[in-house]
Amino acid sequence: MVVRYVRDEKNNPFAVIVATGKNKIGLSLCSPEDKFNKKEGLRLATERAEKFSKEENIYSAFSSAPPKKLAQICPVWRKVVERSQYFPFNADKAL
Repeated sequence: MVVRYVRDEKNNPFAVIVATGKNKIGLSLCSPEDKFNKKEGLRLATERAEKFSKEENIYSAFSSAPPKKLAQICPVWRKVVERSQYFPFNADKAL
């Protein structure tokens, strides 16, 4: 699984993006009123990666995030998508 945390200008995480397979990308974005919880964020992002298509996750993330956060999310999202294309997700099962 590919996991990347998105951090603000003070290096505090506010989102997590995961890839659980090729084109299975999920995102969990913390509400501004809440404190980010890595364990809960990872759980939500993983569930979303398995439940929804990459396009549904993109729409959900990008329609709800404020523009300033989007500017920080987009580069990380692209890196996770790129990495998911050649990451050996089932390498341990081949042994």
